[in-house]
Amino acid sequence: MKKLLSLVFCGLLLFGCSDKYDDSALRNDLNDLENRVTKLEELCTQMNTNISSLQKIVDALQDNLSISKVEQISDGYIIHFSDGSTATIKNGKNSGDAPIIGVKKDTDGIYYWTLNGEWLTDDAGDKIKAEGMDGENGNDGTDGENGQDGITPQLKIENGRWMLSMDNGKTWTDIGQATGADGQDGADGTNGKDGDSFFQSVTEDDNNVYFTLIDGTVITIPKGDNSQFAIAFDTTDIAILNGGESKTISYTITDATENTVVKAIAQDGWKVKVNATSTDKGTITITAPDPIVESEILVFANDGSYRTVMASFYCHEKQVLDINIADNSINVLPAGGTQEIKLTTNLDYTVEIPDNARSWLSLAPETRALREDTIVFEVAANEGIQRHATVTLKGEQDNILQTIIFRQLGTCTEIHVETKGELENVLAGYDYANIESLKITGVLNDVDFLFIYRMMPKLKNLDIAEVNITALPTQAFYKSTNVEHLILPKTLTTIGKEMFYRSKLKSVVIPASVETI
Repeated sequence: MKKLLSLVFCGLLLFGCSDKYDDSALRNDLNDLENRVTKLEELCTQMNTNISSLQKIVDALQDNLSISKVEQISDGYIIHFSDGSTATIKNGKNSGDAPIIGVKKDTDGIYYWTLNGEWLTDDAGDKIKAEGMDGENGNDGTDGENGQDGITPQLKIENGRWMLSMDNGKTWTDIGQATGADGQDGADGTNGKDGDSFFQSVTEDDNNVYFTLIDGTVITIPKGDNSQFAIAFDTTDIAILNGGESKTISYTITDATENTVVKAIAQDGWKVKVNATSTDKGTITITAPDPIVESEILVFANDGSYRTVMASFYCHEKQVLDINIADNSINVLPAGGTQEIKLTTNLDYTVEIPDNARSWLSLAPETRALREDTIVFEVAANEGIQRHATVTLKGEQDNILQTIIFRQLGTCTEIHVETKGELENVLAGYDYANIESLKITGVLNDVDFLFIYRMMPKLKNLDIAEVNITALPTQAFYKSTNVEHLILPKTLTTIGKEMFYRSKLKSVVIPASVETI
């Protein structure tokens, strides 16, 4: 009987399995979930890229970097900084569910990380800096500790939840739902929304690039003056008497970066070798063929990013007399005036002034075409920022025989600050990123000195003699990379510890009122 019942039961099972089960709805749900997870993983990668770029932007502020180029790509931007480094910003869609990582400047002038608009804090409840920290100074004869890098948040998705790490992935904190939660009775819950780029916009004008975050915070970084990147030589005329002989010249690069490279190309049997002795200096050795033929050598300098300049050498057999300029690097005061250039030559030449400099630089009518020539230039007064031009002397074949570099200083900008902390507002109408000489009267505080340190990269001369202050803020010029010449306030009585340590200051005028240093 038991065997019979077993057979009947098995038959019923087989009969019950004969109809096909429709699992299409389940398969669709699984496919939908898989697609959502894939999109979220792609989104997470994009968000981590933008977080790293946000960290780079904050670091650029701290390091007084400028932006040399904003390159638009299909899905965002590549930001090129003056040190040759880059940051990539990816576009995203608005969302209400994905976490929004941002930075915000507190009252102390320091940027801190935020999560969904609120300060991110550590276990002790302290806000987490988005900026690196300076290392401690060492004892005499011993280097101090290196500064600590700023903490960069990281995101990941685990078990359908957003996870945040503030220690390079060692520990993770659950900060919210990433995918929709399952509903009751087997129905799927609402899908999690796609995430967002943390950047609302990236815009620029002639002077600055503006990064607007989702919460409206605007980070401003000045543009670099591309025209300052240049290469100069002690001569560009290569005259060699005998075939096989060599001539070595020196070069100097203005506004060089650590990634700057110099390359040279020779032809017609001439040989050339570049030897870089530092990031901004080096030598070029040129060897003549036998027999010597006229030729041209091209020299290229690149800053490691997109700025490239080219110069050429006129190579030929040396004659009894050539063209020789005693000084081909001329510094002119803001007031302008006449400038004489003395040279000796047995060659015919023409003087060519760049088009963009003809409004302020011209040949004077008394230039004499003698064999010991004197070329006289008229330089107009400069009421703006520093400017420069490279004048070329060309031969009959339009080849460059010599170059003359003119640099004219700009006049000093003078302002009055009535209220402490208002320096940024007073300078709002000025091209402060390009100011090289500044005189301030009135009052200043630590926020104002921080603005000078971070937002005025071109400032070389600072006169605060008529600022009413008895003590400078702590480390006001510590690690300063801009100011070279400083006149301190007449009311100053105390100069604090390490005030000028590791700065680029070359001269400081200290008033007689100072009692403690």
